[in-house]
Amino acid sequence: MNKSQQTQEQPNFLLNVSMIALETFYSFIFKHDDVVQMHAQKMIDNEMIVKVNCYLPYLDFYVRFTHKGILFDLQAPTTKPDLEISSTLFGFIQILVLGNTKSVRSIRMYGTNAEIKDQFKDLLIQLALPKLISDWKKWLFKPSSDEVIASKNRIHPLLEKIEFQRSKINSLQIEVKQYKNRIRHLRSSQRQLTFFLMSIIIVLSVILGYTLMTH
Repeated sequence: MNKSQQTQEQPNFLLNVSMIALETFYSFIFKHDDVVQMHAQKMIDNEMIVKVNCYLPYLDFYVRFTHKGILFDLQAPTTKPDLEISSTLFGFIQILVLGNTKSVRSIRMYGTNAEIKDQFKDLLIQLALPKLISDWKKWLFKPSSDEVIASKNRIHPLLEKIEFQRSKINSLQIEVKQYKNRIRHLRSSQRQLTFFLMSIIIVLSVILGYTLMTH
């Protein structure tokens, strides 16, 4: 084997090793972290496939959620991915290593299902290394209870999202009441207008009848 062939095969070898390392690490996380399991349950049940576009450097790989674990692959699957995400390597590092939640918004997501995008963003936030480390004891000492037990650091974003959704529901309920009042007002105005037009028609009919009788 000459040096050029060795140079070409070395990046491929490093990529394959990286995929194996990522697959091993995140499969362990998905198996032992209750919060991550909760966020990823629908994705696992649907065996969702995510295409990850990484640029600077340029790299495409695929992530498949399965009941056996999370799989990383450089080869495109036979089925179309359910979601496609795109960011720089630094962007992914900011999210998954540094735990920068603001960087999640900068990730480009392509797909028709807005719910899947929202769920995947929540999952990325929970996969951040600082959040995972906050519950490291659970990885070694699995709680006997079936309930999801997490630190305040993990639960806080969920509580914020619930509160945001609650306020959004309240604002929507207020809008619905306003629309109902507008509809009620329009119906009342329509009845008044109909009564007014009918009155005019009756008056004109009487005047016309009287005019014809007098002539």
